[in-house]
Amino acid sequence: MSESRRRSTPVYTTGDRRTGDAPHDHGSLYDFFVDLIQGGFAQVTILTLPVLFVLAATPVYTIEVGTAAVVSVLTLTFFLTLFRGDHLSAGRRWPVLTNRKLGTGTGYRAIFTRAVLLSCSLLLAAYTAVLAELVTGSFVANALTALVLSVAALVALPSLSADSHRARLARFGYCLAGFLPMVALFALTPAAPEPGLLALALVVLVAVVADARSVLRSP
Repeated sequence: MSESRRRSTPVYTTGDRRTGDAPHDHGSLYDFFVDLIQGGFAQVTILTLPVLFVLAATPVYTIEVGTAAVVSVLTLTFFLTLFRGDHLSAGRRWPVLTNRKLGTGTGYRAIFTRAVLLSCSLLLAAYTAVLAELVTGSFVANALTALVLSVAALVALPSLSADSHRARLARFGYCLAGFLPMVALFALTPAAPEPGLLALALVVLVAVVADARSVLRSP
């Protein structure tokens, strides 16, 4: 292969290594820290950006929402890293994006599905945790609910990410359920959601419908 040909070949076509998993000579603790930031925190915060804005724009119970959001994001980040690195098992093989898939339609579709799942999981965990604190009056109930639901969402993620009709139907129902705690929270308060918050929530809902379009077209 000529030098010019070698330079023009996309990186993702030269192997099937996990995206961002370049080998290095550091110890395992360093490896985990790098994966925690690159594969965990970056993935969660970037792919759930609209939902993070929804949580930040919630005009009621701001302290409770903030607590639930922080616990949910940190839990999703930490346990996603554990599942992604095969330190824990979710019952099925974790769906990892590789360099070979990243430059294909299948790869971008997988990223979109992951964004929808993580976004709705964050909605479900955070707003359910707020409702738990309102019912019990306990900060601990808020934190524990956010933690447990975030871990449960990641355990379900490999099954919900599958490319089958049953999995897509289950994913659609799961993602719609992610909006129910937010609706319940505003139903319990006299304050009406602000237009900006509704617009952001609508963006996430449109993404959910777009991800499930093949299910909706099925007879």
